[in-house]
Amino acid sequence: ISFASLQETFQLPSMEFFRYLQLCSCLREVPALSPGLLPTSSIVDIRHRIQSKNKKMSRLYSLLLSRVSPDCSSTKSQWERELGHSLSEEGWEEVFASLTQTGTDLYIRLIQFKIVKCLYWSLARLAASGLKDSGLRWKCGMERGDTLHMLWGCEKVRPLWSSVIQHIRDAMGYSLDNPINCILSIDLSRAQVSKVARGLIQLALLSAKRVTLRHWRRAEPPSTREWLLLMADTAAHERVIMRTRNKLAQFQSVWSAFL
Repeated sequence: ISFASLQETFQLPSMEFFRYLQLCSCLREVPALSPGLLPTSSIVDIRHRIQSKNKKMSRLYSLLLSRVSPDCSSTKSQWERELGHSLSEEGWEEVFASLTQTGTDLYIRLIQFKIVKCLYWSLARLAASGLKDSGLRWKCGMERGDTLHMLWGCEKVRPLWSSVIQHIRDAMGYSLDNPINCILSIDLSRAQVSKVARGLIQLALLSAKRVTLRHWRRAEPPSTREWLLLMADTAAHERVIMRTRNKLAQFQSVWSAFL
């Protein structure tokens, strides 16, 4: 059923289009929803196991520790295809470790998680799913619009990244030059800077990705000014957090070079 048909029948607003795409993707991944029931989620399963029992917290910890981490090999393979070379297991572990080390804003961490897991719908993915006639990039209209191209490789977003990298080099004395560092945060832990300064570098890169995602479907490219304004908002948030932790001097020493 096309979105246009559903929109006409149920008077759906245009903003529901991506929910429609998510539903299409979900249905394609499930071969058949019947006969039989869908498997119980891990959260529901854990809740049933500890319900009406003593020592709930110890049982909860035991159940959580016994869970096996989800297999992310397909995601790793997708990034390797887009990057054009393989990623080491150590580097891939660093990708997921960085998700919990980037600032104090959970929304920013969620953005990085969705990027790593390729949850944003690129034009190439829309075309492969039969939801778009062409996989060419929205902005440049020339190259195949996969996730890496839309976040990093497109000529329309390169000026933003050049400016961001230059700001980081001037403020922190650390050079970045490839998507492995900037998009996946690999090798940033080896930067010869303090832990707080490393966090600032990650926030700067994440803010650039956040600005790029704001222009995901727009023809106009993201701007350096928009990134600087977002960094100012991020600095205000981080300052409040560091002040509550009695680390305001540490905040000033790192952010003063950037602001």
